[in-house]
Amino acid sequence: MTSQKERTVIRIILAIVFLIALVLLLPNFSQQPQLTNDTSTHKEPQLIRPNSPTLGPSNAKVTIVEFLDPESPGSAAAHSALKTILPEFGDEVKIVVRYFPLYINSLLAIRATEAAGEQGKYWEMQDVIFNRQIEWGNSSAFQTEAFKSYAEELGLNLEQFNASFEQSDYSPKIKQDHDDAVAFKVSDTPVFFINGRRLENLSRDGLRKFIKEQLEQS
Repeated sequence: MTSQKERTVIRIILAIVFLIALVLLLPNFSQQPQLTNDTSTHKEPQLIRPNSPTLGPSNAKVTIVEFLDPESPGSAAAHSALKTILPEFGDEVKIVVRYFPLYINSLLAIRATEAAGEQGKYWEMQDVIFNRQIEWGNSSAFQTEAFKSYAEELGLNLEQFNASFEQSDYSPKIKQDHDDAVAFKVSDTPVFFINGRRLENLSRDGLRKFIKEQLEQS
């Protein structure tokens, strides 16, 4: 029987293969400022990059950096928990998204979210992708049409979305996130860093308690 450690290693190897394929097969494309590929070279790992999607005020007292995989059931559960908890703290908390794809359709889901972001619908697409994960996740076939149908449901310009989804090169951004994740010893998702400290208790109550502790210290 394969151990948990062996399964984790296999996932990481698959993720690296996916990322290499993405770099080799997709053309270069210049993105809009808020979601652009960060082309500068950083030798030191960073929890937040200039191109990391961010939700919340820049001066929020608490910053939550989440390494996520759109196809991970754990990331979907964390998404649901955050949607419940964050309204309790208003403008005191902001979210930063980093990617750590480990499944076959993870990269497509990321591309769909980024492409929607170019039309100002990043977070709406993220909601749909997580809420409808059961429709497209855990499949051995690529779920391209599912993501395009979500774009239509969100009222996006489909011609623009399809062009970005199929042709834009998000691979440098995804690879940078992956490299930073590995440097911070991320091996599965979700993983949270709250004000720079890694959250160990991934329960809903654990997340809420840690946020409150950080607010009290700020």
